Amino acid sequence: MTQKYKSSPIISALAGYQQFFPRQASPLEKVGNINTRQATTESIKLYSSNKQDVSGFYIGNHIIYKYYEPTGDLTEDEAFQMRLAFASSFNDDGKKLLQNVIQRAGYDSSGKAFKIAVDKVPAAEEQGRAVGGRAAGTAVGKGGAQPVDIRSGFGNFEVTTSRLDKVGHHGIYGQEGLKLQEKIKQIRLRFEGNKKNDKKMYQEIANEGFNYFKTRMGTWNKALMKMQDKKRYTSALKVRKDLANIVKEGGGISIGTAMGDGLNRALGFTTGFFNKGAAELTLHALGNMREYSPRQGVSYSFVIDEFKHAILQQFVLGGGKGKPYQWKTSRLKKELTEIITGFAATDAKFALSGKFGSDIDVATRRAHAQTAYRANRTNVSTKTNTVITGNAGALTTNSGRLYPSIDMIHADRELARNIKKILIPRIKKQAKKANKQFSSEFLGPSKPFNFSDKTGWAAPYVAFTDYAFEAFGK
Repeated sequence: MTQKYKSSPIISALAGYQQFFPRQASPLEKVGNINTRQATTESIKLYSSNKQDVSGFYIGNHIIYKYYEPTGDLTEDEAFQMRLAFASSFNDDGKKLLQNVIQRAGYDSSGKAFKIAVDKVPAAEEQGRAVGGRAAGTAVGKGGAQPVDIRSGFGNFEVTTSRLDKVGHHGIYGQEGLKLQEKIKQIRLRFEGNKKNDKKMYQEIANEGFNYFKTRMGTWNKALMKMQDKKRYTSALKVRKDLANIVKEGGGISIGTAMGDGLNRALGFTTGFFNKGAAELTLHALGNMREYSPRQGVSYSFVIDEFKHAILQQFVLGGGKGKPYQWKTSRLKKELTEIITGFAATDAKFALSGKFGSDIDVATRRAHAQTAYRANRTNVSTKTNTVITGNAGALTTNSGRLYPSIDMIHADRELARNIKKILIPRIKKQAKKANKQFSSEFLGPSKPFNFSDKTGWAAPYVAFTDYAFEAFGK
């Protein structure tokens, strides 16, 4: 069932230039090749300013780029003048580079282009407006809590590209998290080589996820009850504030004594301590009580394999009006557990409730919207099959890293297939050689530019976002 997704890659191509100030007057350029599951590359040193490194980065999963080392040092004013000169000189030069590359992949400009709405969200699956859903919630909700990822007519969802057998996220932590990891490993070993039973294997894996959270809720409730033993809270936000302070200042809530080790193990928490990892999911729910209330509830999705997702439901937190806040364990039901095939767990649900075709069409729109947002945080919309400018190259991230200039195209299905199957393998093969022919053919020359009394270099790059690779790491 996964073959149709493997044969329908979701790709955006990006190209442009990044600014460098080499130490030598006649620098020797180098060619780099990066393949990463992360949405952006690690920091790449561009120059120094008053002896402090200034770094840049690239957006994409497969990147080929020119760079210089060692780099030189600039004063603060010189660095400012360099950024201005670079932005004014190379804000659309990447278009020629990009067109040269995509033409080699069979780009046809006559293909139908369509507009896509863009939300300010951290992940592609949360791009709701791109597929006719609700706009994303505010970046930070009530009481400092991040909003629920997806709020839709078909339900509320917390989504992630993290795997169910990975410890350290979305309420999966500690010794019981490691036990869950081992149980899933053993299930896979038991079904190894028996492809006919993949469906049964995935269901067993999802059921272990259900068992884990069902047990954990007992621990969470024990901590919540201890916290509310002598105090009846009138607001979930007040509970959240106190719980967050307890975790931050005291490390957590002791839920047992040395004499109660047996009970603690039965509850699935061997240390008898409700710490930061344990409180993560509860704090999130307390800050989003409308969605986690008994009237609604929230479903959680986890990756269990390439194009395979487990949905666990429902996570419900009740309380208030004189009643203590508690997880409703009876609402988390094994029979509600779903196995979903696709790029993301909610693609098919949006496809059924909207007007954008298949689940692959939904995934494509959301992935392209997210790439556009990463390229320029001010974007409110983008288009497919059209070369567009994402960033002029003078902006910085919150961490101070410099954007490159960015021109990009969100590939239609045919272009995406050609890029994935022909162009990316060819580039990776040629990049290993890093020869002059490759540099000339794909990247072209670096371009000098003047600022103050110095010379900077605009070094070209080509990048491809690969949604499947980012989502599943394969």
